[in-house]
Amino acid sequence: MTRKRETFAVVLSPDSTLTPSTITQKAVSLGLPVTIKETCFGMLVEGEAKHIGEVLPKIVKLDPNRIFVKVRGYPIGDSRICRANRGGGPRLGYHQLDKEYKLLPLISKALEEISAKPEKISQIKTARKKSKIHADQIRKIIENMPVR
Repeated sequence: MTRKRETFAVVLSPDSTLTPSTITQKAVSLGLPVTIKETCFGMLVEGEAKHIGEVLPKIVKLDPNRIFVKVRGYPIGDSRICRANRGGGPRLGYHQLDKEYKLLPLISKALEEISAKPEKISQIKTARKKSKIHADQIRKIIENMPVR
């Protein structure tokens, strides 16, 4: 019986003080039977679900608001996305990851604001449940927004 292996991309926000090398070394130091590959944006981690479940939380804990994890559709070293086999060009999914990478500092900032003011979040949730916004109010908000 073969066990299902999973592959995840661990992406560092550009505003993190950590480096891909730092998180890769930490993952390797855990000594778990996973495959780890350092990349320019962070690292790839592949292995059985139970081992991945041990590695990822420990890595994210290093900088919770600036380390992001996403499922990767292909295993490490998969020939289907190898540039040499495909005749060059960027890897599949690279442009999407690049776009997401550029947004991470904004997400990090929002996460920090949320963790700094947990009572404000509960106020927002309560306010959302209490009132509905009429379409005319939304139209006015949109019309009054500054144009960039």
